[in-house]
Amino acid sequence: GYRVGGHFNGIIDAVEYPFDGAKSWGGLVDFNLNRDNYKVELLWSHQETGFERLINRELEPNRLQIDHFQGGIMQEVGTERARFAVSALFGGTRFASPALGSDLRFSGSVGGSVKVFPSPRVGLRLDARARRIGRKAFQERDRARRRGDHLARSFAEPEPELQHVEGK
Repeated sequence: GYRVGGHFNGIIDAVEYPFDGAKSWGGLVDFNLNRDNYKVELLWSHQETGFERLINRELEPNRLQIDHFQGGIMQEVGTERARFAVSALFGGTRFASPALGSDLRFSGSVGGSVKVFPSPRVGLRLDARARRIGRKAFQERDRARRRGDHLARSFAEPEPELQHVEGK
């Protein structure tokens, strides 16, 4: 598929990084609960894209991988040959970049899909999904500070400014 671009923020929202739209792929599986057409749905989605970082007053291109790992509930209605479904999923999203390291954040999505079955064993699913990704990581900043991780400095907060204090 194709996922449109967006942006992600540092842990304390000090820096915003817009990223480009790019192709995506992954897997989606659902298990029938045999109740009112409800199903449990599991999703993994991967995208390789890029973003630009301002370094020494020049924009530098960087690679970015985005992986969504989500699970939730779906309900579908329709006939044996065509079905419409809506879903709500929750889980985690991992951002990984050689320039910034990696970061795991809580995420959720809502989606709608149409399933068409030209034959009893072959089907096509068209899926549209809106995602919301949390701004804060799973306290990675605090763990990374203790180990001096570059990721925490990049995603968490800008470098501290040196202040000149004059004595009296």
